[in-house]
Amino acid sequence: MVMTKTTVSKYTDSNGNMIKIGKVIGKGGEGTVYEVLGKPGAVVKIYHKIDEERSKKITCMTNLKNERLLKYTAWPTETVKDENGKVIGFLMPAANGKEVHILYSPKNRLNEFDHVSLPFLIHTAANIARAFAVVHDHGQVIGDVNHGNIVVAKDGTIKLIDCDSFQIGRDGHLFLCKVGVGTHQPPELQAKSLSHTIRTTNHDYFGLAIIIFQLLFMGRHPFSGQYTVTGNIEMPIEKAIEQYRFAYGKNANQRQIKQPPGTLPLDFYSKELADLFEKAFSQSSTNNRPNAVEWIAALEKVNKEFIRCPINQAHTYDRAHDQCPWCDYEAKTGLVLFSFIVKTNGDNDNAFQMDLMWKRISNIPPFFNQELPDPYKNFYTPVEEILKAGRKFKRIKRIRILEAIMIGITSILLTFYGGMGFYPLGGIIVSFLVGTRKIKTVHLNEIQKRYETINQKWESVLMRWKKEASTDQFYTKLNELKEYKSKYEEIPYVRAKKLKQLESDQRSHQLNEYLDKFTIQSSNIDHIGPSRKAVLQSYGIETAKDISKQSLVRAPGFGPFINDLIEWRKSIEKHFSFDPKKGIPKSDLYALEKEMHALKCDLEKKLTEGEAELNHIKTNILTCKENLKKEADECLQILGQLKAYVQS
Repeated sequence: MVMTKTTVSKYTDSNGNMIKIGKVIGKGGEGTVYEVLGKPGAVVKIYHKIDEERSKKITCMTNLKNERLLKYTAWPTETVKDENGKVIGFLMPAANGKEVHILYSPKNRLNEFDHVSLPFLIHTAANIARAFAVVHDHGQVIGDVNHGNIVVAKDGTIKLIDCDSFQIGRDGHLFLCKVGVGTHQPPELQAKSLSHTIRTTNHDYFGLAIIIFQLLFMGRHPFSGQYTVTGNIEMPIEKAIEQYRFAYGKNANQRQIKQPPGTLPLDFYSKELADLFEKAFSQSSTNNRPNAVEWIAALEKVNKEFIRCPINQAHTYDRAHDQCPWCDYEAKTGLVLFSFIVKTNGDNDNAFQMDLMWKRISNIPPFFNQELPDPYKNFYTPVEEILKAGRKFKRIKRIRILEAIMIGITSILLTFYGGMGFYPLGGIIVSFLVGTRKIKTVHLNEIQKRYETINQKWESVLMRWKKEASTDQFYTKLNELKEYKSKYEEIPYVRAKKLKQLESDQRSHQLNEYLDKFTIQSSNIDHIGPSRKAVLQSYGIETAKDISKQSLVRAPGFGPFINDLIEWRKSIEKHFSFDPKKGIPKSDLYALEKEMHALKCDLEKKLTEGEAELNHIKTNILTCKENLKKEADECLQILGQLKAYVQS
């Protein structure tokens, strides 16, 4: 904005003191705001035209001023008169900061606010509710609630401005608020003339809920959604408000509307906040919307219960989430919602140290040299009981053979001397020999079956040894950790390479940064009023950079206006001039630092967990080998026993 000096030089305050005005701070339809020379922290508003009703209202407001009102509002402190003694304006405290829509717009806040996190947004929302509460406590009504009348400082403190438009009542006289922005007016005031409408605090509560929603839901308007009725029917936000089409509410389907894609669910922050939004925007609560005090309590509670993301300290979320939902959201959408803030470890002994970590990993000895013995070379010596059993079997066998020989000799003698007695004796001998052979055959068959069973068990042990006790898993994991180590050590080189790429793409990045400065919200575009601007913002289209045919076709009802928006972007782009000396945009640097930090944290986690996992793998292998070795020893013991039987 070009700063100019006014041509009028003689003004006095209500006490007759001279007021010297300086540069123009802002200019609107009703008047111009100037700095006051010699009064730091104070500004003066001079009306272009003022009637008696306006003069009385300003005088009334200066009489109502107090510390509480001045803390949260740019309340008139003294009337300003011209040289004829006519009230033509007023003094008020300066409101330093940015309009609140710059804060709740993700792109704008990255450039205008440094290191803003979610708690800052919630704290600001609570402060806005406090400002509403103070105005209402003094019996006044804001009336024209909109994001252009709220200014946010870098520390999250806020001030309500344009207070001379408030509805002011004192001593039975009421000065009405005759203006209002449709996107923030309640359903009962839509399409209604405000010139003679008496506002209530309940009307303000609707606008307050809209502002809080837009702060918490990244600039989205609660009544901007996808109209589900077939056909290309436009649903302006004012009409959606009038018909209670709350796009995020539980009755959204019944109202034939749904929230835009890629937006947060209503209960993202807490059920209590979700219930307050439902109450603020539902038809059943038209006369009983949540007041400022209820919002303050719910917002403060949410801020206390949040936990911080271990990767980006600007990300805070409810404990009900298993992991940071903001990281996931940014990864899916490609948007950077918050400035990237890294937690500094300082002198923390628990800070990750690669050299120490790799030393611990390298010092994990495998101790995997143990192998199974060869069953054909290393049969175990059978125990003494087995050897005794074998010797006993041999003695019985020798006795039976000796008995058979003696019976045979006796039979021969009887044959020569006794005649026919040979045949029965011969039969007895043959039966005896056959019986002895059968006993041995049965015994050997049992040994053979037992041998086969134990041999199968041995084969099973051998297979499990190769599979379950294999060292492949250990060395595979170790090689994986080596790759992580290499990637970790390459991070500075990867960052430098990406930074160099950003520098080489500097022209396109500068163009995007330039286009990002021109917000749709604060621009005059043919056929694009406040309602359509809010719809565009609800679909993530906030600046000239976001304008494209592809992005605009996603926003409902914008078919006839695509060319208007495209031409608006082109008109801005014509004035772009590339500056090779200019640095890389903040948003790109934030995105790069976030990417590198996320990679660093991921590799640190994998290496830390990998050390424990490698030890676990080693323990499992050694335990498995020990158990299988015991089974192998048992098999070899039995095989040795069977061998003793066979040899006996």
